[in-house]
Amino acid sequence: DQTKAYIPKYEPHDMLGGFSTEQLVAALGKVKPEDPVGVLVDQIKNGNIRGVAALFLSNSAGDEYGYRTVELVRELIRNNVLVIFTGCVATVASYHDLLKPDPMYPGVGENLAKVMDVIAKANGLEALPPCIFMGACVDNSRIEEVLNAVADYLKVRIDQLPVVASAPEYIAEKAIPIGFWAVSLGIFTHLGDQPNVAASDRVVKWLTEDVEKIFGGKFYVEADPHAAAGKMIEVIEEKRKALGI
Repeated sequence: DQTKAYIPKYEPHDMLGGFSTEQLVAALGKVKPEDPVGVLVDQIKNGNIRGVAALFLSNSAGDEYGYRTVELVRELIRNNVLVIFTGCVATVASYHDLLKPDPMYPGVGENLAKVMDVIAKANGLEALPPCIFMGACVDNSRIEEVLNAVADYLKVRIDQLPVVASAPEYIAEKAIPIGFWAVSLGIFTHLGDQPNVAASDRVVKWLTEDVEKIFGGKFYVEADPHAAAGKMIEVIEEKRKALGI
């Protein structure tokens, strides 16, 4: 029954994705061969890259397809937050040109756009996409590799970095273990939907409050993408302040 299923009628869109950790380091190395990780760290320290947000998992059919994901991403990149994708969240992002290289960098904060432009030009490219797509939802370890490199460079823990995570519209239970992977790294992790744990006040309190004392990260549930983006940016700013940057 086609009336019960929404199938988007999108035309094909250009996109650039599939970055590995090695490719990211190599791209940064074209800017500064002797210190590729330092290129990324310097731009975070000077505020051109305000922070990093990792988005993972799929899009639900609970409301307009991809609405929460797209609005969240647009708000983050507008505020100079570098967004990294894993999983089929990239599908809806590509429909809205969030993975399309465009030298005008529409919707991207001025400082973040300048960083992307420099890296693109150093690699002989006209532009980089507004967001970096690092592979399937089981490729999250690539994100962790990048975070480990930055943390090692700064001689801090991952939970001290201006980094957040989000599954804005997950449709599979694996979003929770992947989310807990982020929390266990010490990352503030947004979920757009309430997991099926609300019957237990103790579990909810542990996941959204107490777990932070153990790992440094916790879950945060918020359906409104604009409110969620605001909170994520607030956390990024708190981390930056604590690091003195």
